[in-house]
Amino acid sequence: MIGPNPLEYGWWLASRSSGIVALLAVSISVIIGLMMANGLPRKPGAKRKLLAVHESTALAGLIAIVIHGVTLLGDSYLHPTITQIAIPFTISYRPFYTGLGIIAGWGAIFL
Repeated sequence: MIGPNPLEYGWWLASRSSGIVALLAVSISVIIGLMMANGLPRKPGAKRKLLAVHESTALAGLIAIVIHGVTLLGDSYLHPTITQIAIPFTISYRPFYTGLGIIAGWGAIFL
C-alpha cells in the first residue's frame, strides 16, 4: 500500500467528512430558507417542494453536526473531552477556529 493506512486515522476521516457534510447541508438549508423568505419560488407548488428540501437539509446538517462531535471523541491526535467539544475556545488545537466552529454548531442546533 502506498501512503498511510486509512484505518489508522479513521476517526479523523469520519470527523472531517461529517464536518464538511454538516457545513454543506446547513449552508444549503440557509440559502433555501433565504430564497423562500424573499419569495423566489414563484411557481405553484415550488414553495412546498423547497420547504421539504429546506427541512431535509437542515435535519441532515444537524445529524452531521452531532456525528462530527461524537467522532472527534475518538480522534487519537486531539484527545478532546466532551467539555472541549461543547464549550467554545477550550481546546488547545487552533482554539479560535475550533471555537468559531463550536459556536456555529450550537447556532445551527438552536436555530
